[in-house]
Amino acid sequence: MALKGKVECKRPKKKVGTRKYASGRFNTNSIREIGMSELFDKFMVVKKSEGLARKTMADYVTHFDWFCNWLEEHKGVRDLLHNEITSEPFIDYIRFMIDKLMNSTINIRIRTVRAFLRWCYNEDYLTKPFTKSLNLLSSHLSKLKLLLPMNYNA
Repeated sequence: MALKGKVECKRPKKKVGTRKYASGRFNTNSIREIGMSELFDKFMVVKKSEGLARKTMADYVTHFDWFCNWLEEHKGVRDLLHNEITSEPFIDYIRFMIDKLMNSTINIRIRTVRAFLRWCYNEDYLTKPFTKSLNLLSSHLSKLKLLLPMNYNA
């Protein structure tokens, strides 16, 4: 069936005064101040919907609690607002763990923290993707000698 007559295409008028980002959508997450604990709760809901194992979910909670305890003990606050989250406290936390834990253990904790911070950035709660500044520590596995059957003398 053919259309008869003149077809007009009206474009919607651009709203003046709204702040848009590269994705073309308005960042409503930057308006309301949200605590890091509330963000973590939202993060855990998303991770649960992804079907992660219970052990993984428990590790996320445990590692976040350890970070919050350290934050309270060394910085005097238990929670940060989303616009106060920077790489500084996380790097300080890594420095603190270096004296007390093995690199492989620290790397596990860094991965869980980076996953949380990456999610915060992807959801527009953070303005800078500083997860790249949270590097994994080198593992000294190359110094270990593996016990291979040809090296084993009974």
